[in-house]
Amino acid sequence: MLAAERVLDLQDSRHVHLLRNFLTHLFFLGAGGYCARLALRQYGSRFLALCALGLFLLHPRLYAHSFVNTKDIPFLGMYMVALCLAHRAFRKNSLAAFALCGAGIGLLSSIRIPGVMLFIAVIGLRACDCYYAPDGPARRHVLRTCGLFAAAGALTLYAVFPYLWPDPVNRLVNGLIVLRQHPQMAEDLFRGGLIRNPPPPRLRTHMAGHHHAAARAAAGGHRRRNASASHSHPARGGVAQHARAL
Repeated sequence: MLAAERVLDLQDSRHVHLLRNFLTHLFFLGAGGYCARLALRQYGSRFLALCALGLFLLHPRLYAHSFVNTKDIPFLGMYMVALCLAHRAFRKNSLAAFALCGAGIGLLSSIRIPGVMLFIAVIGLRACDCYYAPDGPARRHVLRTCGLFAAAGALTLYAVFPYLWPDPVNRLVNGLIVLRQHPQMAEDLFRGGLIRNPPPPRLRTHMAGHHHAAARAAAGGHRRRNASASHSHPARGGVAQHARAL
């Protein structure tokens, strides 16, 4: 996105916003092709691949967000690309395939830190392959592919994630800790500056207040209806009082 902004020499923030949304939508459409390709490789059925493509592209919430969400939609699209690369790597079992898979997962983790979970999953599956592989060249090949995958993923993540440059390990751990706590950020980055975010709504208190007000209104309406009924039928009220007195 930054390269496209530099090439087009965009200065107006509105044009930058529209360009980012347009590129995000194009990336979402391209990720649908990887989703279909993954289904075709896994099941060998063009019908299922077409169904996967339709479910991915025609989902109302995802399609709507592909025009405005410049963070989650690229993460989703890159996740599909990374899954496709991982499937290819395990199928081919070559050094180049696992290096490309590591680079894809490193790029995925630079978009959203939860992408590291896919990295851990691939390492775990490769460790199982190493455990069950016969001792000798086969096991050494698995270890080489695992090491190359880890190196490619770590180098790609470090290269495209400037936040990690000063202290990669500690900053990555700190990011995971912040993700686990999931705080409500008080400030957000907008046009090169920090702006204050509004406080989160107190949903339970807000809804409880609405229910309390609705209950009071219903009780008041019930009392008014009873009062109007007694005024409109005084004789019936007098007979009832006389019957209770007896």
